[in-house]
Amino acid sequence: MAGQRVIAFEGLPFAGKSTAATAVAHQHSGVMVVPDYHEMLTPAERLRVAQLSDSADDQHHRVAVYRDLDDRRWKLTDESDSPTAIFDRCYLSIAAYRLALHTAFGLPGDPDTATTAPMPVCERPIPPLIVYFSVSAPTAVDRHHRLARTIDTRLRTQDFLSILIDAYQQVLAASGSRVITIDSDQPLADVVTRACESVRETF
Repeated sequence: MAGQRVIAFEGLPFAGKSTAATAVAHQHSGVMVVPDYHEMLTPAERLRVAQLSDSADDQHHRVAVYRDLDDRRWKLTDESDSPTAIFDRCYLSIAAYRLALHTAFGLPGDPDTATTAPMPVCERPIPPLIVYFSVSAPTAVDRHHRLARTIDTRLRTQDFLSILIDAYQQVLAASGSRVITIDSDQPLADVVTRACESVRETF
């Protein structure tokens, strides 16, 4: 929709993104929340993605799945009559994870991304405003250990989460978007309040 404001809530799992997005939508009637990628997968699609291996073919298939989902999510946004759309993650997350996985495990990627350079963030549209929920590695490890149920155990270690945090910083810098950072080491209620204030200040 012409003139629509589009914002992405970004950051590691369990940083408070979804809770904050829901709170903003409850406070402002003109706000729609675009669901996280996994919420748009059917049960069968979730099973297929979960069964993908670390092979080159499967890694490329996984990226293709998320590219398709990203197109579907933007289509939902374009067709909405809501003046503001908040993405619960955007393609920036995919770029950060691809970079972190390559750095940590040497998993195959596209030829132009098989270096330590940031992944091509602009393969898909990135909202002009990103609210980044920043967590420290120790906090991320603690939350993954307490809350993760389906995340691969290799992606819950302090080493990997530290690499992922660095990857987010790289792709945020490469995105060209305006970034508002929220300290998500704080209690969830404080994180949500600060996120709501940050969005309200942009209206």
